[in-house]
Amino acid sequence: MKNDGLQPDLVAYNALINAGTMSNQPEQVFDLWVEMCNTDKREKVSPDIVTLTEVIATLDRGIGKINRERADKVFAEAVSRGIILKEDSLDSSWEVDLSRMSFPVARAACRFIFRRIANAAKNGDLDVKDFSLITGASKMREYVREVLRDELKPAVFCVVPKLEQGTLQVKEKVMRNYIAGQSD
Repeated sequence: MKNDGLQPDLVAYNALINAGTMSNQPEQVFDLWVEMCNTDKREKVSPDIVTLTEVIATLDRGIGKINRERADKVFAEAVSRGIILKEDSLDSSWEVDLSRMSFPVARAACRFIFRRIANAAKNGDLDVKDFSLITGASKMREYVREVLRDELKPAVFCVVPKLEQGTLQVKEKVMRNYIAGQSD
């Protein structure tokens, strides 16, 4: 498209990313994300939540550590661009709403959030407290529990408060254990 002198817009990029998703081409999808993020601001092409969801889903289905690392880079870039986890949308730094995210995006969000908390705590920028993830009382709650338990090292265990069935709470002691278990 660019070789023919045409500049793709957001719809064209999202269509190309969707085609890469459907044909299971995580490397090409990641390359399109990078291309979108590196376009000249005058071209006014910037990824949106649809782009993010498709790219993360494709990388999540891809096999290998490289695709997980790419998904983490994509998610971090999306946060820096204000596509997701906007600072002004959070009730506090100790409560994050995952309830409207797709499963793959919530998975990447968990890794990002816990990495950010661990880094801030190790730098002395954060007093550790109980941490809440709003998931809704749905399959998302159990999915996030699995992600915390099976993918984070050390495993993070959480509870469901009796009066808040749509919330997972990670107690301060568990948070401290996770932070202490992070290598520099």
